[in-house]
This record gives sequence, structure tokens and C-alpha cells, in this order.
Amino acid sequence: MNKNISISNARFYLLPTSNSRVLIELIHIFFVTYTAIQVPIWVCYTLEYSIPWLILESLMVIEAVSYMIVNLRTATYVQGIMTVELRHTIQNYKENGLLIDLIAAIPLNLIFSNTHFEFT
Repeated sequence: MNKNISISNARFYLLPTSNSRVLIELIHIFFVTYTAIQVPIWVCYTLEYSIPWLILESLMVIEAVSYMIVNLRTATYVQGIMTVELRHTIQNYKENGLLIDLIAAIPLNLIFSNTHFEFT
């Protein structure tokens, strides 16, 4: 039995094409682009982290986890019908990037980098 979108059961779900979902995707693209540029630099060179960089790194981890939660709270299409049933959403997310998002949430640049933590 599928739950079709209605006001009562879609209260905390995002529609896949809503403006807020597009904004979340743009923020995620910003963080992914920053990571693609920043990680090789921090891994290859011995640099010192300062408080602003650590705050930014923490925000990146928070954003990655938040992005996974948002993906689980986004309605999905099953056989052309939009549904908010969690098992369909999880199945769709497992098929379309859950493993990648879980790996992206691990702060590898903090784990493997040659950095010195100096709090100044």
C-alpha cells in the first residue's frame, strides 16, 4: 500500500522539485567543489589548521550528514507515483548513492593530512 502525497503525511517531507530542495543541492555542490579543491592541497602540503579552518571542516561534516537526512526525507517516485513511504525512500537512496554519501561524511582530510593543529 503506497501513501500518496497529502497534507497530513507529507508534512516533514520535501518534494523532489521544490525550491528548498534545489537550494540544498546548490549548497551541497558548493561543499563538494570546495572539498575537491581543498583536500589535495591539505594532504600534499604541511599546513597548519587554525580555528576558522576547523570550523569550516566541522561545517562540512555537518553538511554531509544533514544531506543524508534530507535525502531520506525527500519524497520519491515509485512506478510514476510520488510516495513518502520510508522503505521506498531508503531503497531508492541505497540504489542512488547512499554508500557514496556515507563515505563522503568521513572527514578523511582530517584523518590523513600532514597538518599540525595549532589553536591561535
